[in-house]
Amino acid sequence: MNGLELKEEEFFLIEGEISELQTGKSTVNLLEAIEGRMGLRNLTVGVVATLAEMHGVLTNSVSLSLYESEDVFNFAGIVDEKIVFGSFAIADKIRHGDMVKLVVSTKKGAYFVHSLLRTDDHLLMLPLMVFAGRRALLKGCMKVALRLCILIWFVSFLCIHFMSETGFSLSEKSLYLCLLLFLAPIFLCYPTEYMTYRTIKSYGIYASEIFSAFKFPRPDDLDVRPGMSGYPDGNYGFDGINCKVALDVHRKKFDIVDI
Repeated sequence: MNGLELKEEEFFLIEGEISELQTGKSTVNLLEAIEGRMGLRNLTVGVVATLAEMHGVLTNSVSLSLYESEDVFNFAGIVDEKIVFGSFAIADKIRHGDMVKLVVSTKKGAYFVHSLLRTDDHLLMLPLMVFAGRRALLKGCMKVALRLCILIWFVSFLCIHFMSETGFSLSEKSLYLCLLLFLAPIFLCYPTEYMTYRTIKSYGIYASEIFSAFKFPRPDDLDVRPGMSGYPDGNYGFDGINCKVALDVHRKKFDIVDI
């Protein structure tokens, strides 16, 4: 999703208990799971009607939005009497009855989930490659550039030091060389990282829109990566973001006080 596509969608928040949850590795698997659920004999007429409506709506809308990848699970369910669906790397960790907050936009009668926050354990799910707002993403790229510069300077210093140990002496031309070794990484690394940022900028815009919909403070400056280590048992890997941990770090970094 890029910035142009975001301008065409309105993001908003819905919350409640997720019911009639179905997951699948592909769109076909997801629809088959719903059909299988509809075939159970112990369902009430109301549940069957809800599942039938879900199947019909998703048949017309999932092909436009869901990923067909081994890296994600697709899911569908009912939240606040609305049919919701989406794709996340750990969507298989969602459970029937979970209390959730969802950032959604409408897709042909259903609600496409851009992000999911489970309220009981603060598990935050985001699209692949989406983890930092636009300013935070730019700052991250510039930090990479600085670290690369420091690494090159350190290696250059070591080379000059070892050369001096072998009798090498700094002449006037050598001083120009040192100046070149100092400036070259700056003119190489920073433009390169800025071009990297330009390439992935749409992910930062996407993240800012999601964080704004959640009403997180300073959404453009938020980087949720500190929350990726928020679950010590390792059940979620790096895809499981502890929103509380990420926001605590964010608030401390920018001296944000909730009113």
